[in-house]
Amino acid sequence: MERDYKDNIRVLIKKILKLIIFSVIYLILGFVIALLISKNYNKELADILTYEGFILMLIGVLTSMKGNPSGISISGTGRQDHSIHSYIDNEITRQERENRPYHKEFFKNNVTEFVFANVTFILGGILILILSYILGKI
Repeated sequence: MERDYKDNIRVLIKKILKLIIFSVIYLILGFVIALLISKNYNKELADILTYEGFILMLIGVLTSMKGNPSGISISGTGRQDHSIHSYIDNEITRQERENRPYHKEFFKNNVTEFVFANVTFILGGILILILSYILGKI
């Protein structure tokens, strides 16, 4: 039991270390790209870093969402047999919820659940925004 606990801690530490390493890599890449853009187009470095930080955070948020769409589908919209497609989609969702109780484990079956691996984009964007704030104050 204690060995499993130590293994879980090691795995978590490795994940956090990877998160920090990749976030710093995104920070360095963003800084190099911002330097190139600011030299070629005579723009302020802090402004470019701000834009890059927001873009990277937005990409991180959008790519880190996963989950169950709760049976909502618009695949049959505009077709002559759209009602049968909607009926089939609803029936499949009902059968899935009977086999796997949806409301009992709502937070586990939530529509938006964040993936740990893509948090590196968000953290990299935050680091770039912090760097742009620091450079803007100088």
